[in-house]
Amino acid sequence: MKRAITLILCLCMALFLFGCASQPDEEAPSTMGTKLLADFKAELENTDDPSAIVEALSGKDYIEFKSMIMPCEEGYLAGFINEISGFTSAAVFSPVIGTIPFVCYVFQTDDAEALKETLDENADPRWNICTEAEETVCEAVDGYVFFAMCPGPDFEG
Repeated sequence: MKRAITLILCLCMALFLFGCASQPDEEAPSTMGTKLLADFKAELENTDDPSAIVEALSGKDYIEFKSMIMPCEEGYLAGFINEISGFTSAAVFSPVIGTIPFVCYVFQTDDAEALKETLDENADPRWNICTEAEETVCEAVDGYVFFAMCPGPDFEG
C-alpha cells in the first residue's frame, strides 16, 4: 500500500512540475538579422520613410560598427548579382569599413512579393571579396521589403 501511495505522489509531483511548463509562442530574435527584422517591423509603426527606418536600425546597440546610410535607386546594389528594380524608394545602411559582410536594405514597393522573390534570387552573400555573409533575411511586410545579409554569430565589430 505504501508503494502505491508513493508512486501516486511521485506521479502527481511529476505532473505538477512538467504539466504546467509553458512553451513560448515565438522564439525571441537571437541573430543580428532576426533582431533587425523585428526592429524593422516595429519601426514601420512609427514611419513609412525607408531612410528614417534604416537610420533607426543602424543605431541599435547590437550594430557594433560605424554605419553609412544612403538612399537607393534602381540599378546595381551591393550584395546582388544583377541590377535590382521594382521599388519606388529604398535606403541602405552598411559598414563604413567595406570588409564587414553586412548590408541592410528597406524597399518600398507596389509589389512586395515580386520584389522579395527578385532579391532572394539575386542575393550574393560573397559580394565582398574576402568575406561572406552567413545570414540572409528577406521579408515582405505591407508594401515594404526588408533585406539584410549579416555576419555570423561569432562576429565582433
